[in-house]
Formats: sequence, structure tokens, C-alpha cells
Amino acid sequence: MNWRKTPRTLVLTAGYVALVNLAVALSLLLRFDGRPSAAALAAWAHVALPFTLLSLVAFWIAGLYHGLWRFAGTATVFQVARGVTLSAAAWGLLTAFTPSPTLPRSLLPLVWVWELVLLGSARLAWRLYRERVLGGSGAREVRTLVIGANHAAVGLVQEMRRDRSGEESLQPVGFVDADPRLTGHLIEGLRVFGTLGTWWRTPRSQAGGCARSWRPAGPRACGSRPCPP
Repeated sequence: MNWRKTPRTLVLTAGYVALVNLAVALSLLLRFDGRPSAAALAAWAHVALPFTLLSLVAFWIAGLYHGLWRFAGTATVFQVARGVTLSAAAWGLLTAFTPSPTLPRSLLPLVWVWELVLLGSARLAWRLYRERVLGGSGAREVRTLVIGANHAAVGLVQEMRRDRSGEESLQPVGFVDADPRLTGHLIEGLRVFGTLGTWWRTPRSQAGGCARSWRPAGPRACGSRPCPP
């Protein structure tokens, strides 16, 4: 075990414990119209500990303890869905062997949905925070146009949004591309302002007042030149 990752593991465990039990609480409130019976709450208390432990094991098996949230992508979506499904299956097995019928079977899909929503929302919020959408970095922002609207450019924009360390950070404001059919479209929420031959005539105000441009070359950026006055 890598002991340097222990604080992160503890934080994840505390977060997952809170999320899975919040999912059950919301499911009970929704199922019983906001007023779950005392018997239902007692039955939940009876299965809460084993359900929480089994959910943590499910999340570990699904890889939710190992991935970095800031690099979440399509594979992470499947990891979350797999972990939530295993957790909901654990809930179904535990409630199936509950001696009293106070926990209806209809709670199973509700628990699955709420876990998926809460866990997915937490990961999305963390990624937005890492990309400084929900918070500033304190670094001086340099507004930047990206040359080329392709997969490498999208990766470059994501890297710019994540990497805000140091005194200066690049703030992407849009793209230019050789394909005129892309002009006016949005990619990663940023506009394609024109082609390589015409973007120099784009007014600075329309291009977000950019200060420089970057051309993606592989996974990282290289080369720069000043934007037009």
C-alpha cells in the first residue's frame, strides 16, 4: 500500500460514506413522501453499516479509489456506473434478507439513481473546480486563441484550464481553423472565429481581446505569435 496516498484515501472514504447514506436518505424521503416511518428508519439503521462497507468495497473494485478526478473522461463514467451498480446490488441483497418488510423493493432503483447523481455531481464539481470554472487561481490570465480546432486542440484547451500555476496562466478564448465550415461553431464552449487566412482581420473585441495564439502539436503546445491589433 502506498502510504503517501493515505490522506487522499481517507478523504475519499469519508466522502463515499456520506454520499451513499445521503442517497439512501433521499430515496426514503422520496419513497415515503417526505415522511418515512419509524420502522423504515429502524430497518435502514439495521443495514446501514454493512451496506456502507459493501459500497466502499464496490467502489474499490470499480476503480473509484484509484482514478484522478481532474482527468475524468468517458472511462470514468463507466467506472462510476459500475461502482454504483455494485453498491445498489449490495443494497438489494441486504434488504432482501431483512426480516421485516419495512424497506420496499422499490427503493433499489431510487438508491441507484441517487448514488449515480450524487457521485457524478461530486466528480463534475471537482473537475470544474480544478479547471478554475468554479474558482480563480490568482494568476494573471493571458487571453489566448488556439490555432486548429481538432482533438489535439481540445486537449490543449483542457490543459490550459487545468494548469493555472505560476504568475501567468493561459485563458483560451476561441479557435481558428483551416476549415471554413467550422467558423461560428462552438467547441468546448469556445467559438471558432475563422480560418487561418482570415482570422487576422477579426477585431480584437470579437476575439476576446486575446494577447497571443497557440498551435497544438501533439498533447502539448508549441510556438506562439502575437494577435492582431
